[in-house]
Amino acid sequence: MKTLIIRITLVIFGAGLGFILVAGSSTSISKSLVSDQLPQSRRRNVVRASASAGTERKDLQCLIRNLREDRQKSDIRRELERMSPDELRSGMLELMEVRRKDGTSSTQFLFDEFGAELYRREGEAALEWAEMQDTVATRFYESAMCSILKAVAASSPSVLKRWVGRLPDNLQQAELSQHYTIAINSAAERGTDDWIKAAQLPIQFWQGASSYSDDFDFSRMLKEVPNGSGVNDALSYWAAQDKEAAWDSLKTIYDGGAQGEEFFLGSLWKGVASTEGSQPALDWVVSHLDQIPESSRESAIEGLAREVRNRPEDFGALLKALPKESDRVTVAEEALDLRSTPKQQKEVKAALNDLPRQEQMAALFKKAKSYAKLYQEVESKRAGLENLLGSSMDLFNLNADERAQVMAELNGSPSSTSP
Repeated sequence: MKTLIIRITLVIFGAGLGFILVAGSSTSISKSLVSDQLPQSRRRNVVRASASAGTERKDLQCLIRNLREDRQKSDIRRELERMSPDELRSGMLELMEVRRKDGTSSTQFLFDEFGAELYRREGEAALEWAEMQDTVATRFYESAMCSILKAVAASSPSVLKRWVGRLPDNLQQAELSQHYTIAINSAAERGTDDWIKAAQLPIQFWQGASSYSDDFDFSRMLKEVPNGSGVNDALSYWAAQDKEAAWDSLKTIYDGGAQGEEFFLGSLWKGVASTEGSQPALDWVVSHLDQIPESSRESAIEGLAREVRNRPEDFGALLKALPKESDRVTVAEEALDLRSTPKQQKEVKAALNDLPRQEQMAALFKKAKSYAKLYQEVESKRAGLENLLGSSMDLFNLNADERAQVMAELNGSPSSTSP
């Protein structure tokens, strides 16, 4: 069988012009393919630029730049639709070769268009083909599988989930972030059913969709995939639109015995704050705390603290807004794990230092107790935990007696003064 050699020669014209991939020639562009589409001056330039094999790489780089500058998606897709599946596969292999040799990411758009068209034609057979080709790609983003999976992500979360499960175990989550983003945004446009499937992908990311269909059922989302990827972000989006409906749905989850569900209360605050401002949002959220069952209250407040500490300028306001000492201690204990910029640390430290000494010590005892089991059972972890707790004690300028009380809690022999 005659081997089909596809040499990539990209011609991206101006408005109304298209993409040409020439098969069977590595050094020339057929004048007949461009004669009716290019202005005379550009037509001469394209033909002249492709006149010799010696300028092939220079031509390719120039044309790739044109791709970046004025690519026309609809024209490219029309050209790809005219190709056979064999030509599409050969084109992808050729682009993989170009990307590997030149180290350029400028062809990514074109590579993805090839993958999308091949998947549209062949469905999962395209993925099976890509699976056999990926030994030639040194990085996942250069592979045919990566490109075709983007088309899968845009159309079917279920198929994406199945194929992500077949990828190498050592593949980093970050390498799949673009697929998750495509899946979650595309599914949100289609509606709740598909979005719930996308939220169950084994790709854990916080970010939700940028927008949701008009009939999107956020309440159903919370019931069916409370721990799904993007759910907290979706809750913020909903709270910005209708805070009372979002709260009513969230309260149903708390009434059912949920233990805070990660950042839910913080997501509620974040959404309301985006439309009403931070302080009114804090006041509104705090006014609902007594409606949360006692069994869920602490974990709910932990979720609120985790979100607010990302905006340390609001951290002091949160501590002042909380009505109960136990709530403030919970927030303070969460803040002791803060990993942030010096400016953020300074603001949080100032807020914590405004707490009564009794509450500062209660937060330290609580933190020490959370470390105690690991500290006592795993010797290799002891030095690190001592350093962490030591930094927290330094924050409050503890005296020797106070430090001894906290360390006693860490060792599992709390003093009579600890809670």
